[in-house]
Amino acid sequence: MAENQTKKILVIDDDVNVGNILNAFLSQHNYEVSVVYSAKAGIEQCKREQFDYIFCDYRLGGKSGLDVMEMLRPLQTASKIIIITAYAQVNVAVTAIKKGAYDFILKPFQFDEILKVLREPQRNAEGFTYDILSDERPLSTDRTGFWACSSQVMKDIYDEIALIAPTDYTVIIYGESGTGKEMVAREIHRKSTRKDHPFIPLDCGTLSGELAGSELFGHIKGSFTGAVNDKEGHFEMANKGTLFLDEIGNLPPDVQASLLRVIQERKCRRIGSGVQLDVDVRIIVASNENLQSAYQTGKFREDLYHRLNEFKINLPPLRERKEDILSLADYFLAEVNQELNKNIQGFDEEVKRIFISYPWPGNLRELKNVIRRSGLLSNDMHVHKELLPFELTTFATAAIAPEAEVIKLVPQKNAASSDNSGRDLKSFVAKTQKDIILETLGFVNYNKSKAALLLNIDRKTLYNKLREYGLYSKAKKDEN
Repeated sequence: MAENQTKKILVIDDDVNVGNILNAFLSQHNYEVSVVYSAKAGIEQCKREQFDYIFCDYRLGGKSGLDVMEMLRPLQTASKIIIITAYAQVNVAVTAIKKGAYDFILKPFQFDEILKVLREPQRNAEGFTYDILSDERPLSTDRTGFWACSSQVMKDIYDEIALIAPTDYTVIIYGESGTGKEMVAREIHRKSTRKDHPFIPLDCGTLSGELAGSELFGHIKGSFTGAVNDKEGHFEMANKGTLFLDEIGNLPPDVQASLLRVIQERKCRRIGSGVQLDVDVRIIVASNENLQSAYQTGKFREDLYHRLNEFKINLPPLRERKEDILSLADYFLAEVNQELNKNIQGFDEEVKRIFISYPWPGNLRELKNVIRRSGLLSNDMHVHKELLPFELTTFATAAIAPEAEVIKLVPQKNAASSDNSGRDLKSFVAKTQKDIILETLGFVNYNKSKAALLLNIDRKTLYNKLREYGLYSKAKKDEN
């Protein structure tokens, strides 16, 4: 098999940030990368040397990337030209491929898609196929504390943070509640050139329309009822630094319009004031709902979405990266030890098993709260099961008990029956499952999603069980 050789890549894009990101990412994966910022410079570069791949932007100033590709073709007969486009339109892709593009990649970049294109097997002279990209790459060495995770998905996210942080790209962070979106935003800020300036977070999920505008842009005294003093807005507070807007999808439409204008013009005006203030702020936003779906249903402004959607990071829920749970538990325990001046050494084996099996519907926030509570109660060198909250110990018991032993979970009054038809094992197990489902539903206030998580089944299975045991109408009534 032929040996892999370092591949040469040329990036042609008039956006300096795009060039910097691709250069950093591809260099990290052992490619030799050249970056130019105009069609003319790209053509001149291609006259001087040959490249294995050329990444060319679809729009280069006044030129089309497809026209540039036609000019490059006679100069780079063996090169594979990949069109970069922010326009997710079928006709763009079809036209690019028809004109000879090797592939096309959408902005904002998904790095796994770039690797997928570059990992396309190539056939060598001996007729063997080989991967042009080695999976061996340097891992980040500065991952400590919260970021000392074992899962590959979090290692990849950390590498993405390292790539995007030095730019001024706006970032959308997606993830369920409690997955650590603000931690990601703070890490981006910490690694950015703005790290010596403020990081200002704002939770948009708790703001009314009038209050949202005041919090974002500030106000002057007397501009509305209750404005008894001048107020500095979060944009002013974050000047030269980073503004993190959590749950941005909850902003009222009029405030979304004002936000778009401030982002585009880099100027803001306090409510009630005629004075425009210059602001130099990097924006990072977070949402637990898909903003693209939100704008398609009219809940979010489409133009604001496209302005924010320069780069996105998807944070997985804790239940999908179980290999990180114990290292995160140790991290939170160290915080508790410092806060309470304790020296708890760790968790016993039974607690570790419970932590791994529990689905953590509240994600990192729930894990941290569980450890803070158990750390406060602990008078031992290790945290034991008895210190864990009811929902964890109940879930653990229900999850590990064999069906034949499920009798132990049921109060004694349920085990007795004058009806002999209910004494066979199948009927008894069904009755026990019914009791456990009812108890779990009551515990989570009839939230079926949370109940399914606690029972370690999917929602469809839960609904089937509710119908099987005649509980569906009861659950519906109690839910309301």
